[in-house]
Amino acid sequence: MTAMIEMNPVREHVRAVRTVDVAGVAWPVYKLQAIAAAGVVGLISLLVLTPELTAWFSGVALVTTWLVARHLPGNAATAPASNPPGIS
Repeated sequence: MTAMIEMNPVREHVRAVRTVDVAGVAWPVYKLQAIAAAGVVGLISLLVLTPELTAWFSGVALVTTWLVARHLPGNAATAPASNPPGIS
């Protein structure tokens, strides 16, 4: 069984990704926010917990912040022109 998927090549609007230059490379702000959150969680938990738990908590903070923040308005990635809409 096959299904035909209609694609609308016209995008209503494209959100621009906010970036910051780091060593001459444009980094999305949400990635820098994730690194900062992981650093803060790591420093605070290192004072209270074991190094193993600190690594886990800072890793979870990094991934969670990265995945959540990239879907906030102004952080969404845009697909290249070669990809159909909805695929990025």
